[in-house]
Amino acid sequence: MKRLILVALLVGTAIGYIAVRAIGSTPVGTDRSPAAFVQSPAAPAETPAGTRETPARSSALVPAAALCDPDLLLAAVVAAGPAPEGLYWASVEVANCRNGYARVWAITGGTPPPGIQLEGSEQVFLKDVGGTWQVFTSGSGLDCVSEPLGPDMKEACEALGLH
Repeated sequence: MKRLILVALLVGTAIGYIAVRAIGSTPVGTDRSPAAFVQSPAAPAETPAGTRETPARSSALVPAAALCDPDLLLAAVVAAGPAPEGLYWASVEVANCRNGYARVWAITGGTPPPGIQLEGSEQVFLKDVGGTWQVFTSGSGLDCVSEPLGPDMKEACEALGLH
């Protein structure tokens, strides 16, 4: 019986490891570890003869891309500003997240004051800035099909595959 339990634990661990490697995910909270920083490609250097020479590696470190983790996205929403009166940001539902941009529905918790009718969520667009999510716009009337789109919104919509 002990052998069966041990085998089951080992198989479960191996499957979990394979699944995490296939997704390319890292555990929450490790995005700021030294391993999350990658070598940036070195810029080609001009030689006296005018030809370009590219060094093999650069010693400059840049933060890795921010993970599309709901907890990290929620933290950015909370940091960007308070929820409507009497409410708080309880969670986010990730609608789209790729290429350094995310679109989420920020879900409120709590009870609004009497007489106030609120939708239970707010659409939020976020941008990966140096490996950290930052809110750049929010609102229920935002979309990626109405013209004209501002340059920031157009860039986000294209990155998310929505325009």
